[in-house]
Parts: sequence; C-alpha cells; structure tokens
Amino acid sequence: MKNEKKFKKYFELLSTSDAKEFLLKNFIRKDVKIEEAIGKGETIFQFAPLTRAAVDYKSLCNELLTIINKK
Repeated sequence: MKNEKKFKKYFELLSTSDAKEFLLKNFIRKDVKIEEAIGKGETIFQFAPLTRAAVDYKSLCNELLTIINKK
C-alpha cells in the first residue's frame, strides 16, 4: 500500500510537469496471479486471462501500439 501511495503522489507531480508527455496512462497493478502463472511456466494470459493484471497488460500494450502507430 505504501508503494501505491508513493506512485500516485509522483504520478500526479509528473503529470502536471513538462514530463507528462513521457508518461503512459496505463500501468500494471500487483496481482498474485502473476506469480502463480510464473510458477506454472505460463503467461498471465494462459493462466488467468480475466485477472486485473492481464487486463492491465492488454491496456498497456494497446496504449503502446497506439503511440507507435502514430509515428
């Protein structure tokens, strides 16, 4: 919980600065299912595709692809 508060604090600071153009809107939340997937030798998409972490990874990938395709 401490890390989340720090993240939010610094994200807010950066999002109002000149650095905001370098920030991504999506991020990956902690999820125990990621560790379980690694333990099974699977990706999060194979192990638990509907978890918040899987959804977060998909959102992040879509955001990156949108940025790449604009260039």
